Amino acid sequence: VSGENYVIESTSVGSEAEIQNSIQTEGSSFIKLSGDTTIQESLHVSGKSDVTLDLNASTLYLASENANFEIVPGGSLTILNGEIAFVDEISAKPENLIVSSGGELTLNNVTASGLVCAVRIEDENAEGLDSRVRISNCALETSDVSMMVRGNATASGRKSEVVIENSSIQSTDYVAIMGNGNSGIEGCWGTSISIIGSTVTGKWGGVYH
Repeated sequence: VSGENYVIESTSVGSEAEIQNSIQTEGSSFIKLSGDTTIQESLHVSGKSDVTLDLNASTLYLASENANFEIVPGGSLTILNGEIAFVDEISAKPENLIVSSGGELTLNNVTASGLVCAVRIEDENAEGLDSRVRISNCALETSDVSMMVRGNATASGRKSEVVIENSSIQSTDYVAIMGNGNSGIEGCWGTSISIIGSTVTGKWGGVYH
């Protein structure tokens, strides 16, 4: 990726160990899959990391219930251009694909189906920080809540924000998007959800906010 005066160097990765090593590096990192890759364990994005993972038109396979992404307060994760799927022999799926506590998440041109929950925001555990989530040009299908948005009440004075644009979000067995708005569970309210040019569907409702 190049600009007039700036070049972003990408690191090619083709194994879980290589992804782990790149994600754990502090500062900004741009990593690109060299082909279909399988992960078994959780990938942690620290508060000092800004990670971009380009799936590069490949598939990232999840092989255990521990295989997911976790963004801690201050961390940033972007996933682009590919598919996230399960290996055929998986015995138990991860409860959440991505968990953010006070982090930033961007999904662009990503397809994933058969998930339990795609994105879970837990800002009540975010040390007073708010998650910022942007999903664009994606297709996400889950069995449970597709996106759970939990704010931090008055801890930050702002709201946890989700923007969904030109995407399809579907829950086959529950509600697609659930948030606490300005009231609800003590300590978990303060959420903002914007849906632009997208389709959001669920068995019991598209959005509960």
